[in-house]
Amino acid sequence: MDLSTTMTSLVKYSILARKLEKEAIGSSSEHRRKEAKNSRLDKLDVALTQWSEIRSARAEASKAKAEQYKTQASQATSPISDPYSIGECMILLDSMKDIPSKIYNKALEKFTSKDWR
Repeated sequence: MDLSTTMTSLVKYSILARKLEKEAIGSSSEHRRKEAKNSRLDKLDVALTQWSEIRSARAEASKAKAEQYKTQASQATSPISDPYSIGECMILLDSMKDIPSKIYNKALEKFTSKDWR
């Protein structure tokens, strides 16, 4: 039996118990026992509500974290935001003046390797 089935059963039990309590007429000792049962059911209702709220909050936090991770991953792999991309290195190299063609060509060869950028 999984958790959601158990939770559903507990909620149904709680509703049924409250209906039966309203219909029942009994002595004061029975009334006290029913109050104790009510107290337990109320505590169960509160616990179920808190559990549900915590579960929802965790799910929202998990979704937010996943979205943040996706955003960071896409920014990290984006060639526009990478200051060491081949394009950025070429722009920097072209902005330098008076570079001999031999050095310029060696720089171009090195730009093809990420380790050199």
